[in-house]
Amino acid sequence: MKLGRKVLFLSIFALFASSGFVPFSADGLVDAQARDGGERPFTSDERARLDRGELVVRPTHRQRGALRLVGGASWQVVQMPPEGVWRALLDTPAYTHMIPLLAHARVVSRVADRRLVYMEHQSGPMNISYYLNTHVQNTRRDLTFTIDAGRPHSITAAWGFFTVRPYEGGRSLISFGIMADVGDGMFAGFLRPRVHSWMMRVPSMMRSYIEGNGRLRYLPTNVASTR
Repeated sequence: MKLGRKVLFLSIFALFASSGFVPFSADGLVDAQARDGGERPFTSDERARLDRGELVVRPTHRQRGALRLVGGASWQVVQMPPEGVWRALLDTPAYTHMIPLLAHARVVSRVADRRLVYMEHQSGPMNISYYLNTHVQNTRRDLTFTIDAGRPHSITAAWGFFTVRPYEGGRSLISFGIMADVGDGMFAGFLRPRVHSWMMRVPSMMRSYIEGNGRLRYLPTNVASTR
């Protein structure tokens, strides 16, 4: 299995470098994922860490015009076949178990393979909410997302993707990429490093939930529907 040959998010960075910053739509992200240039295979150390069940993270920072972006890519192997992990990824209300500090998530509307999803994070006095335009590609097990700028949003900008791929031993590899600007001001400036760390942990939290309390719900033999 050639894990490093489809390091999707690094292709987005290559697109940044070649064309300058353009806010991506979900379709633009899918196009970027298909590009071959700029991909960087996993190192031997990263592959060993994946095999041990550890989270592999490649963080990054970018200044694009007025946007102060943090994010990167992270990968996690999960002890469940891809169809089960994909079922979990489409279970929107369960995102509260898989995304740091997420208090509420729901599908607002759904048309074909497009979903509008409301997300709300809470931690003490902090309350962050926004709407995501998502594009679900079931046959490829790819999901891309962008902030809906036409609706209320506490985050200045964000876009990214999830993919689920087979991994040796009947397991799955979750790939996650995101770039986000959490906003301006003292509060945002204080939170930015912490939010960056939280974002990169998403695949690890997914693994904990899918292999733990969510396991029976998402096993391929389980017919529980996703919402």
